[in-house]
Amino acid sequence: MKEELEKAAKDDHIKAVVLRINSPGGTVSAADVILHELQNFKAERRVPLVVCLEGLAASGAYYVAQAGDSIMAYPTCITGSIGVIAMKFNLRGLMDKVGVDTDIVKTGAWKDFWSPFRPATPKEKEMMQQIIEEFYRRFVTVVAQGRNLSLREVQKVADGRIFTAPQAKDLGLIDKIGYLDEALKEAQERAGLSYAKVVRYQRPDSYRPTIYSLLPELEAAGPQFLYLWLAGDT
Repeated sequence: MKEELEKAAKDDHIKAVVLRINSPGGTVSAADVILHELQNFKAERRVPLVVCLEGLAASGAYYVAQAGDSIMAYPTCITGSIGVIAMKFNLRGLMDKVGVDTDIVKTGAWKDFWSPFRPATPKEKEMMQQIIEEFYRRFVTVVAQGRNLSLREVQKVADGRIFTAPQAKDLGLIDKIGYLDEALKEAQERAGLSYAKVVRYQRPDSYRPTIYSLLPELEAAGPQFLYLWLAGDT
């Protein structure tokens, strides 16, 4: 994402950007970094940014959409799911079954906080709830600013529910219902162009020129805080 934005920022021929989104969301930090980069691009180039939500744009994906000057969604799009989730597997029963145990030496009472090798304590759940509530407030604030709504209006729909495109439009979460060609047309109109050519950036998979792509891709061992729509029971 950052690489594409850097190319667009350096190209004076770019008069508008259409951002296609099709995702159930992801980690809190990933969504926030993408939003940050989009906002920086807008501040630098000051060109219209039209967001096109395709089949699915839930939770962190909807969070990212707040960078748009306009949000358009496919008629069959599922969006919303404003909220935060943090979870872990409790492996204690399995470990007891196969005869595996853990020996832990730690420097403080909370150093093994949220360990998957034992059930979470009531205090741990309380502490985790406080953390995700803070991320939740950030999510609500971002949506309120992006959609020009009050915090109260956003909170009414920010209980993790998903919405169809017509429902989202009625609630003010999106601006229009349409397809990609209509999003491109709106971007062209917002840029004041009578003619526009669509450019899409791509690169070889092995080419990693930005500060984000150069970072090692490691699976985090600790708690994962997610702006993610997680369907079904866990």
